[in-house]
Amino acid sequence: MLIKILNILALISTLILNNYSLLFKKSFIKNNNYKKILFFKNIFIDLLELKKKLKNDLLDDVKNINVPFQDNFLFVNDIKNNTIYEINTKKIRHIIINLFNQQTTCFKMVQENYVIQAKKCLNISPKDILININKALILAKKINVNYLIYSSIYEKYKKLYLKIQMILVNSKEIFLETDILIGSLKI
Repeated sequence: MLIKILNILALISTLILNNYSLLFKKSFIKNNNYKKILFFKNIFIDLLELKKKLKNDLLDDVKNINVPFQDNFLFVNDIKNNTIYEINTKKIRHIIINLFNQQTTCFKMVQENYVIQAKKCLNISPKDILININKALILAKKINVNYLIYSSIYEKYKKLYLKIQMILVNSKEIFLETDILIGSLKI
């Protein structure tokens, strides 16, 4: 049993190092004569492919929007996971942040220390991942950003999608919305 667990951990670390995100079905434990059996289903998302899709789909759409070219601050919110799978949403969020930092000149990213200070002022726990859009908008207003990227992952027809909304913070207007296929479930 220990050897199987070590093999699984080795596989996970290899996949993560090779730019893959390993997903597990949210596990459940079955008690059978005091033996705990852990069930899970492996699913993979190719993060390099995701980066290409985000660059082609999201950034092309952003470049086609008439955005003033000065003082545009952008906050990329934590990603809401609407699936039954445990997904490394932090890694996907960092891909989005890095793409905006590297590929666009009309947006300045908000530094993480400003977000932490604003959470403290609003009595929001530093560990709160702000998957509620109202909390995200309140925080975005507190840190004086113009634009908010609010994202969620959902499953449809055995495929995983990343829904990205770009919101103008003052008016709460969603002026860009896109759904990007990020993976398929192999059942």
